[in-house]
Amino acid sequence: MNNRRTVTALLALSLLSTGLIASEMPRLPKDLDPEKQFYGEQPKLPDLAEAYVSTSPEDLKDGLQVGKLDLPGTEQAVKALLADDKAGKYGDLDSILIWKDGKLLFEMYNRRGRVDGPHYTMSVTKTLTSVVLARAIQCGLLNMEDLDKPVISFMPEIDRSKIQPGVDTITLRDALFMKSGLRFPEKFIERKLGDTYHRQAYFQKLFELTAPVTAESKAYKYTGTDPSMIMMIVDIRAPGTVQEFIGKELAGKIGATYCWADQGCGIPKCGAGSNFTSRDLMKIGATVIQGGRFNGEQLLSAEYVKQIMDRKKGDGYFYYFHNRPQKAGGKKVYFISGVGAGGQYMATFPELNVVAVATAHNKGKINLPMQAVLDHLVPLFTKRDAAESDGKYLFILAGQSNMQGMNQRLTFEPRVFKEFGAENVLIVKEAIGGRPIRMFVHNWTPADDWKVDPDIPGTKPPTKEENGVMYRSMMEKIAAETEGVSPKAISFCWMQGERDARERHSAVYERSLKQLFSQLKKDFPGVPIVFVIGKLSDFGKDNKQPFYPEWEEVCRAQEKVAADTPNCTIIRTDDLNTGASPPNWKTKKV
Repeated sequence: MNNRRTVTALLALSLLSTGLIASEMPRLPKDLDPEKQFYGEQPKLPDLAEAYVSTSPEDLKDGLQVGKLDLPGTEQAVKALLADDKAGKYGDLDSILIWKDGKLLFEMYNRRGRVDGPHYTMSVTKTLTSVVLARAIQCGLLNMEDLDKPVISFMPEIDRSKIQPGVDTITLRDALFMKSGLRFPEKFIERKLGDTYHRQAYFQKLFELTAPVTAESKAYKYTGTDPSMIMMIVDIRAPGTVQEFIGKELAGKIGATYCWADQGCGIPKCGAGSNFTSRDLMKIGATVIQGGRFNGEQLLSAEYVKQIMDRKKGDGYFYYFHNRPQKAGGKKVYFISGVGAGGQYMATFPELNVVAVATAHNKGKINLPMQAVLDHLVPLFTKRDAAESDGKYLFILAGQSNMQGMNQRLTFEPRVFKEFGAENVLIVKEAIGGRPIRMFVHNWTPADDWKVDPDIPGTKPPTKEENGVMYRSMMEKIAAETEGVSPKAISFCWMQGERDARERHSAVYERSLKQLFSQLKKDFPGVPIVFVIGKLSDFGKDNKQPFYPEWEEVCRAQEKVAADTPNCTIIRTDDLNTGASPPNWKTKKV
């Protein structure tokens, strides 16, 4: 730790001595109102005399936690970045900020960049419109099922008798994927109509003037009209106006300094038109990569954010975020980002748990600010990951109804994420109510003298086709999550046994559970595995439940496996009985 502090201090002194760290953060002149720094005002700002850069950002008590960027190679990377920026390699760069693992680690301003000055975001405004929707869902104004409902079902003032065929098929998700299918014969008619028609009357006119919407026209087309429909719906659902909703429920929650212009039709601009400080863009980007949480509060709908961050969508533009691979230091990295003309970025790098914000006032050259980040700063983290990481910690949650009913997001995920870091953890769940252990064991066989108990409803002879079917499903999920990289370590958490107690298979339960553990060891050779058994509760104690006649025997088998298996522990669950729907737990407590 002392060596790290020494390195950090020497780095800071070195950068100060060469003029790479300015002594004071650049701010707007005191006579300028930040909330009036719209697009047309920002060119009036004088360029900074020199770049301000800090690898130990100042704590402004603004909701951003701060740390230090002191990875090997930091000094050389920052010097090279400043030299390239001074030479104009990245155009008119205004700011770059880097966040990782909960902390702002790097902050740079140049030219028009000011820590308290909103910067135009251009098409990142589309991305922020999606964030507004995520907040609206979290606030209960809409729900996830609404994404697949027609847009016009949320606009009560639309006269359906006058709209073009197919308009009624446009869903919110179509609009979020830029696939509404709206096509107009006159260029820029959307802008012109806003001067005459307002709010729902504006969309009424659009829906009348569009060509008929067909399956063919519902192809991807980048436009400002689709996000405007989303904004209109939030405006309809929000108490007051959507501008007021943004001010209170989004910008207000993160303490943002911003200004967001209205379009002619009376709702906020959605194609471009928002202006936020770089730090406030960073707060939003960090909230997205953290599953919608900001400083302990679930600010955005977790399910909506999960869909934004889902890599299975492939490359493209979804929910107004660009999804595509980039190259950094010769390595492929994947980013999910808002991107705006002139070089505006609010980019997440999920695999690195890194967020980068960049602003510029380039003419064209939209890619250059992000290229600066990829050339000099992201490689610091890819090198560290390559040096330190040999896989992630894999937690497997397996079993039947009680494991299925456990909401791991409430307590389990926060605990392991805190312990290991969210970016270092994979969680796979394979649990379905009423399933016996044989569905996890390849070559399971019953006891020689086993037979169906006619007094137990639902009991049936086992079949070979059932053997291992859930185990195979579990392994397929693991393969998809690990992408072929062997885990660093595995924790196998098992909560099951009720069905086997019911079907009178306790005689082979110990053998079966040991077989299951052996399968895992064989499939993950050399990987440390910890086994955790959730012992059946006392619901069937003394075999008092007639439909679970071998409860005690299964409990004893679980205890025997735990005693015989290295790196295995057993956990009692007696305090989780419900009494209301036995033998299931009170899942809210779990």
